[in-house]
Amino acid sequence: MSLHIHLDPVGGIAGDMFAAAMLNAMPELASPLLQTIGGLELPEEVKAKVIDHDDGTLTGARFDVSLPKPESEFDHDHRSFREIRRYLDGSALDAGVRRRAHAIFQILAEAEARVHGTEVDDVTFHEIGAWDSIVDIVAAAFVIERAGASSWSVSPLPTGSRSEEHTSELQSRLHLVCRL
Repeated sequence: MSLHIHLDPVGGIAGDMFAAAMLNAMPELASPLLQTIGGLELPEEVKAKVIDHDDGTLTGARFDVSLPKPESEFDHDHRSFREIRRYLDGSALDAGVRRRAHAIFQILAEAEARVHGTEVDDVTFHEIGAWDSIVDIVAAAFVIERAGASSWSVSPLPTGSRSEEHTSELQSRLHLVCRL
């Protein structure tokens, strides 16, 4: 039997939101995901957990990565695309998850390079280079790999002030990551 997964990101999409939505649909992936994250060489104070969420409006799982409190609003990690690739290559991630995590970071690096007028290999991530974002992306890669879907589709992303062309490109890239 083939499984098709459709994403309907009415408010956008981020790694933690995607992981949480997938864990709501496939709760059996929560424990192996946390084991995988636990096997990464992360700083001791970085913790990932799946928690129940109920704010009176929405209920479901939340994928939460906790970090030490920053000393200032400007205190966050910066990592180059090269550093992140080396980190992933040296990790204990299985090959499929590693490949998908690389693909996600590649797409982000290509977008950053275009915006900043630099080469992909020269990209330095700011917020995306922080440990919580790295864990979110590895979690997204894990659930894509483990979901076992034979096909994926995505509703149109909210455009906000972005052009239709930009939104269409983002959607096609999201499809690409899921197909890898």
